Parts: sequence; structure tokens; C-alpha cells
Amino acid sequence: MGREKIKLTVEKAGTGIRYRRMHKGKVWISSVYNQDTRENKRSAWESFGAWRAEYKPPTPERDESSLLRDLITREIKVLIEHAELTGDQEDAEGWRQRLKEVPTADWDWLQKVTSLFFGEFDGVECKEIIEDRRRTVARLKQSTDESLVAKCLVDEFVAGFKRKADANRGSWGRFGQVKAGLDVFVKWYGASRSLEHLSETTVREYSAHLEKLVSDGTFAQTTAHDYQKAFQAFVRSIGEDYPNDIRIPQNLRAARLRIVAERKEPDPFTVDEVKLLLDSASARTKLYLLLMLNCGMYQGDIADLTASEVDWKSGRIIRPRSKAAREAITRGKGQPFRVNWLLWNATFDLLKEFGNREGIVLLNEKGGPLLTHKSTTRNDAIRSAYRRVIDKLKRAGKLPSHWNKTLKKFRKTGANLLEKSKSHGLFYELYLDHQSVARQNYLVSGVPVPKFDAAIKWVGSQLGV
Repeated sequence: MGREKIKLTVEKAGTGIRYRRMHKGKVWISSVYNQDTRENKRSAWESFGAWRAEYKPPTPERDESSLLRDLITREIKVLIEHAELTGDQEDAEGWRQRLKEVPTADWDWLQKVTSLFFGEFDGVECKEIIEDRRRTVARLKQSTDESLVAKCLVDEFVAGFKRKADANRGSWGRFGQVKAGLDVFVKWYGASRSLEHLSETTVREYSAHLEKLVSDGTFAQTTAHDYQKAFQAFVRSIGEDYPNDIRIPQNLRAARLRIVAERKEPDPFTVDEVKLLLDSASARTKLYLLLMLNCGMYQGDIADLTASEVDWKSGRIIRPRSKAAREAITRGKGQPFRVNWLLWNATFDLLKEFGNREGIVLLNEKGGPLLTHKSTTRNDAIRSAYRRVIDKLKRAGKLPSHWNKTLKKFRKTGANLLEKSKSHGLFYELYLDHQSVARQNYLVSGVPVPKFDAAIKWVGSQLGV
């Protein structure tokens, strides 16, 4: 999910400083801090976020056009609801765009639209048409089971992913992806429209809608692919949960309607880039980067690492990827295969310096978790530390301003180095901890593999660690 960049204005306040930010015409001002630091700015941003969530913009002053705008808004909402309930997505979207224009429309526009709703337009009696649609909306609502409307069932489905993420049986990333994808479907289909009307036509037209969003440049093809998969999973689920009310369309997974994901070239870090980043990072940030290179970890793996998964005498980490562990719990597969990672000396020395010997090994500088999640946001101390290194290097002119490689590419860097090695090329899959059937069912997990140790040492030598 996209993250907001912290943008706060700093101003003097007595012997300290405070932050301010404009939001919808209203100025927010923070409490006074002793100095401008990253931690203070982060604290202020959290306060701003809480204020923004509760802030309600003042009601605009009434003038001679206000009543007209109110009437037009009411009538447009009727037309949107009618279009949604009757499945006319194109008409609904058109009226949504008109609704956005109402607050700032000029007097001529307001008069023109008023004649459309309340009188005659281009020789056609319009008022009766609007009244007929109003009666249709009321009739459809009265005959619709509220528990089967799109918004209600989507909320119910998405809530399941949130419960799994809360219980660490699923990922917050997956929750966010499913929610974003189904929000697109609800907007297209109609929030108050019953899914009793779901049909093969719905599936075909929604697939076409996603394809159009790709061709318009609104979505990348892989995003549309992910959203289509979320839609398919949702329809399958509600069809199974409400078999007497909702029919699963036969073309739900039709190959001819499938939106394929595009392959994106990995673009790993170069050896010189890795060395530059490691040399420029603080000791704590360097540890995060080394764990990603040494053990193929993502931020979630580092944040989840427990003291019981570290051999503090031999310098090893013995664990499955966090993703594999969650999937094993969710699918009832028992314990996943644990990889035994030999740590480079530099990695182990820093881990001993900053790591806890009980519970979670690595915490942020305040003693809290490295990753914290809310329904729509994620605070990632590892990513923030990495961005500080990148910003510093760009200011110093050591990285170009357009340079933009993410933390995920560290894992790809190690894998690509291994894959190209004549002696160690077979070990990139173990490095990535891909759970094969043979490994899961026939091999003892968590034990050292001498040739894999040699491969890990070789990767370190290539990176100058």
C-alpha cells in the first residue's frame, strides 16, 4: 500500500519548535517540542493523522445558489442509486462525475441541470422520468435483502483477512490488496446493489472494465490481475456461503477473460551499490541490510525474528520465512521447513550488539516493534532507516536523484549472485526458502547444510562482507 511522506512545516515556539500543516483550509498546529528530530516529527505526524481523521470541514456559507445545489445533489444521488441498482455502471460513473462538479459549478450550469431535473430539457419532459426512477429505487430497495448487497458482503469478506492479519495468521499486505481490489468492484457494481443479480454477464463486463483501466493507464496489468483474483476469490466464497441466494457464474475463472500478470525484471543492486549502502548506514541500519543479504529476509522476517530462532554460540539463524509459517498455520500443514542460515561475521557481531536474548530479537530505538500495522497504514522502522541512508547519499551526490531501489531488491541481489555462480548456482532456491515437496516431506529441517554454508560465505565474499 502507498505511504504518505511526512511533510510538516517547522516554526519556532518560545525556546522550542512546533509543527504546522494545512488541511482542507484549516491549519493544524502541534504541541511544542524541544527540538526538530525525526522522533519528534514522527510523533507530531501521528498527532496530525489522528486530528485529520476526526476533522470535519466547516459547512460552507449559504448563498442564493445553495438551495439549488442541495436539490441538484439530491436528484443526482437518486440517478446514481438507480444506475447502480439496475446495473448500468457507465451511467452511474457519469453521474458521479457530475456530482463532483456541483459544489463549484457556476450559475448557468446549475440552471441548466435544474431544467433537466425539474422541467423540460430539449423538448423532453424530464420531471416524470426522474420521479419514475425514484419510485424504481424505492421498490428495488424494498425488495432487496440488505445482507446480500455488495458493500455488506465485501465488508464481511475483507474482515476475515483483517482478523487473520491481527492474529498473525495472514499478512497485512494481503489484507490491503484484497480490500483495494474489492473497493474497485463495489464502486463499479454498485454498493447497494444485491449480489443476487451476479451473472456471467457481470463477470464478463467487470473483466472488460479492468482491462479498460489497464489500457487507460489507471492500473498496471499486474495490479488488474491481482484485483481480478481477489474478485474471483470473493465470488467463490460468497457463492459457497449463500448457495440459495447467490449463484457462482460458470465463467468466473474462464481462461479467455483472464488478465495475466506481467513479469517485471528484478533489477537487483549492483555490488558497488551494496558496498556504498553498507558503508553509509548506521550500525543498526547496516544490521537490517546484512540480514536481508545474508538470509534473504524481508522487513517482516527481521521484525518477527525471535531469540529462540538464533544459535547465539554458532552464529546461525534457524527458521522458516514468516510468510511460510503463516501459510502453514492457515492451511493446517503443521510446521514448515526451517532453513539453517550461517551468519557472516559482520552480521553476527551486529546481531549480538543490538539483539535481545529473549523474545523478539530486534526492536526499534524506543523499544517497540519494527513494524506496526493499522487497517490502512504500516509504520516500518526498517524502511524509514533505509530511506534516511538513501536521502543522505542523494544529498551528497553519491546517488542520482532519480535512483529508486527498494528493500525487496536485497533478497533478489543475493539470489541472482548465487544463480550465476558455477559452484553454488543450485542453492538460490534454498536461499529464497522456496518450500518444495521433497524438502517439506523427506528432509530433516533446521540442520546445517555444508554446501549451503559455503554458498552463503561465497555471497558475502562477492559483496565484500
